[in-house]
Amino acid sequence: MTIYADYTFYQEQYFGKKLTEEEFQSFIIGASALIDEMTSGRAAAHSDMDEIRYAACAVCEQMFINDKHAGIASETVGKVSRTYITQKSRQLCMDAARAYLISTGLLMTGVPFCGVE
Repeated sequence: MTIYADYTFYQEQYFGKKLTEEEFQSFIIGASALIDEMTSGRAAAHSDMDEIRYAACAVCEQMFINDKHAGIASETVGKVSRTYITQKSRQLCMDAARAYLISTGLLMTGVPFCGVE
């Protein structure tokens, strides 16, 4: 599997400040896997594209936020009431990646038309 960004890129190009290096390392594999899934594996052939690296960083930050909230969408203390996030966490990660990948053509599905991917 291709890992799409490193911590140096996260700090110096993406200007990320939310994650420590250890936190970044714990999320980048999952973020890269999500990008592979969203692009049907086509991102690996274009791993030098900054848009893919930015997407990976954005997904890492969203995964961190999701993890920090531990899947809790809302919580009431008096008479304890909790609502848990399920599919919404995954969708937020996909939305974070989509913002960077939408203009690359890597999210397209189907067969190339007239040789255009």
